[in-house]
Amino acid sequence: MFAPGGGVGHLRWALLRHVLALLLVMAVVSLLLVWQGDRVATKDARIATEMQVRTIGLELSAPLRSRDLDEDEWRHDLDAALLPRVESGELLQVKVWAPEGNDSGRIIWSTRAEEIDTVRVLDSELLLFGTDGSEVHEVTTDSYPDRDLPPELFEAYVGFADQGGNGYLLEVYKPVADPARIRNALLRDWLPLALGGVLLLGLATLPLSLSLSRRVAAVERERRAIAQQALNAAAAEHQRMAEQIHDRALQDLAGAALMLGTLRRHPLPAPTRAVVDQVEAIVGDDIALLRDLLDGPYAPPRGDQPLAAAITDWCDELGIDGVRIEVAESVASGRPEVEVAHRIIKEALRNVARHAPGATVRVEVHDLASEVTALVVDDGPGFDPDAVPDGHFGLRLMALAAQSRGGSVTVETAPGEGTAIRVVLPRDPGSRRGRWGVVRRVSRPGDPATPPH
Repeated sequence: MFAPGGGVGHLRWALLRHVLALLLVMAVVSLLLVWQGDRVATKDARIATEMQVRTIGLELSAPLRSRDLDEDEWRHDLDAALLPRVESGELLQVKVWAPEGNDSGRIIWSTRAEEIDTVRVLDSELLLFGTDGSEVHEVTTDSYPDRDLPPELFEAYVGFADQGGNGYLLEVYKPVADPARIRNALLRDWLPLALGGVLLLGLATLPLSLSLSRRVAAVERERRAIAQQALNAAAAEHQRMAEQIHDRALQDLAGAALMLGTLRRHPLPAPTRAVVDQVEAIVGDDIALLRDLLDGPYAPPRGDQPLAAAITDWCDELGIDGVRIEVAESVASGRPEVEVAHRIIKEALRNVARHAPGATVRVEVHDLASEVTALVVDDGPGFDPDAVPDGHFGLRLMALAAQSRGGSVTVETAPGEGTAIRVVLPRDPGSRRGRWGVVRRVSRPGDPATPPH
């Protein structure tokens, strides 16, 4: 939908990337704020509860200082004041202690009636009887393993003396306040400010992002232009080298071959004639090699000529009639993989002209998402793959040309069953490694052409 090329499509793609990055940053910031909000809310809830339980203890002990605790009226007053607060969950439990012996205390009143008159050993709390001092502790399950307690709980001990001067101790248990309320309040304050800042930063950097995207697109276009210029320069250099070989090297070798032929027509000693025959054979092989290079896969490309037209012209030069050519419309001349496919097709057709004259031939070229594929099928005599020498020049040229682009060539043939040459050339030559294979499975010209994958 969005193409990273130039023009409007490129700007849309850059805008989409910027928006996605902005949304990602906002999501990360939100998660960090929620995490930090939980930590702060938990800490604040504990601090607030610690202060509250001390305050409640002092608040409840104040009216008891003016009462005579030997009487029973104050018990009814505490029941009426504290039991509703325990039922609402604000407080967990409240106790009033009186000293009992040297190191113990007796509960003389509790929100849990079953604990009244219970005697227990006390620790540092003994020092608070009859004083104005107080202590606050966090209660853990280790402290009271036999009791079902909330996960977070604070207790406060507040010492006081009644109207008669008798020393007593007030104990208050309070659960830690729900940190969710504090966290929600913090997020209501933090989240809009943080996300608003990220949004403003994203809007402020949008022009810079689009400008950088334009620069990257310009650099990419320049890189493609340079690559195309390099391809054109390579094609021109191939053309120049072909002309030099044709006009000079081939002519010189042909002249040398004529002179050797003239020399052979004269009487020569047997050793000399053997040397002349050997040199003449070497020169003939070199002439054939150079002509193969000029006409085969390493011939210079045909520029902007459509591939189908170039293949048709090559068939006319070779004298091959009745060739059916199918080239996808998206296959454009000038692309490196298309040029290599063209050269391999030329060599395959040249082999048809040499070894299967009069055969029916089908050529197909397909342009897939990641590769260009080609198929050359003939109904000629075929051959035995095991009988092909390793140094067969035509097959070796096709394999080397494919491997230069990271592609592959596969030959499917058998004696009397025709030959099919399949070529795969990736758009990105680094994505695959070239391979060369000769297989024994027969591909008949009448079979549906299936481009290799």
